[in-house]
Amino acid sequence: MQLTVDGASHRFIPIKAFRAQFGLPDDFSINLFQPKEWTGLGSIDRAGAALNTVRDNMVEAVPMAVAAEDWPNCIANLANQFERELRAINPTVGLRDEEIDFAVNGFEDVCHAMSFAILRAKLTQTPLPSFAHVYYEWLDGTVSTGGSVYEYRHREVVWSIRLILHAYGRVGMAVQTPAARYYVTDKRLACPAEGYMTGLLEAIAEKMMDATI
Repeated sequence: MQLTVDGASHRFIPIKAFRAQFGLPDDFSINLFQPKEWTGLGSIDRAGAALNTVRDNMVEAVPMAVAAEDWPNCIANLANQFERELRAINPTVGLRDEEIDFAVNGFEDVCHAMSFAILRAKLTQTPLPSFAHVYYEWLDGTVSTGGSVYEYRHREVVWSIRLILHAYGRVGMAVQTPAARYYVTDKRLACPAEGYMTGLLEAIAEKMMDATI
């Protein structure tokens, strides 16, 4: 994983490798500093079939032919349908209203980012962008650091820990030791729907590129 933190791009070390490097216990994780409150959260564990239906319906809803400059209006309609689809399966998933709103807003933001990239390519007569590039730029733009700084004592030395977040929640830590600062991936408490949303948005983006006239 590579993300921009405090204005600079950093490659993150997987947490298992970081623990092994410094001889850290298994409980060294985001959960140690900021445990997750699970009460009332939705779950996609048993909603695979329903989510697949949502994906199929959303891909089918993308128009077959759209002028590059007309995508914003189409995206508004797609976002409205995505919200309807999520609410239709919500008895199975159990999302809160704010979780649905967050998912819909993220869906719409990525689709708009894709539409702007398509339009720019058309206007400049350059190749259409890859979804991966557009999506990474969007995700990287959502990165922030948690407001709190936590202390962790390791071998009689105190480290400072900041949590790193992006659109899907807490995904890592900035670990400041006396010798250096390390960026560590820890997605244990991140949104479990990240993989599903990435796949859905990639399918939508590919159809958008195919449909652009």
